[in-house]
Amino acid sequence: MDKQPESWSPKKKAIIEATISTLAQEGFARTTTARIAGNAKAGEGSIYRHFKNKDDLIQVAALYSARKIFGSARRNYNPESSVHAQFIRFCTDFLSAGKNLQIHHQFLEQYLNSPLGIAYRKKVLETVMVNPDIQPIFFPLNAILVKGTQLEILKDLPIQYLVALSMGPMSFMLKNAAQGFMELSEDRIEIITYSCWEAIRR
Repeated sequence: MDKQPESWSPKKKAIIEATISTLAQEGFARTTTARIAGNAKAGEGSIYRHFKNKDDLIQVAALYSARKIFGSARRNYNPESSVHAQFIRFCTDFLSAGKNLQIHHQFLEQYLNSPLGIAYRKKVLETVMVNPDIQPIFFPLNAILVKGTQLEILKDLPIQYLVALSMGPMSFMLKNAAQGFMELSEDRIEIITYSCWEAIRR
């Protein structure tokens, strides 16, 4: 299955974007392929011409959202810079992009907390310490945290704890910003990123 958006047909892209918006707004329980097809203005059968099944569709949609949300963080990732600089750059890029991609963030949160997403996260967790070069949805954060752990710069905690201490607060703030409770200005994003660093550094 071709998962590169640049090569998708307009119909396939419409189905992916309808999947993201429908799941973000209505949740997994209420989202059916028929509802997705209706929102994409496509026949339900067209979904199965592009995807093996609903799970495949959702997985591709998750990769698509991750490319958008983590795109700038991936482009700006410099493996030669310090762990501190890498982490600050990642957090700044994630928050700056996320505040403008609310639907994608809501969808990815739904996905990662669904049975499908939980299975994906467990699989990544089994692999990431053995092969820190893998590029899961939240790359390059995994590479930054593994390097920081190896250099004993970060707290002596398993990587899932470090992910929670860094991604958890940022995701919560993005959600609250989308609901109108916070304003993620540049100066506040800077304060948040340094606060997250303080939470994980030794």
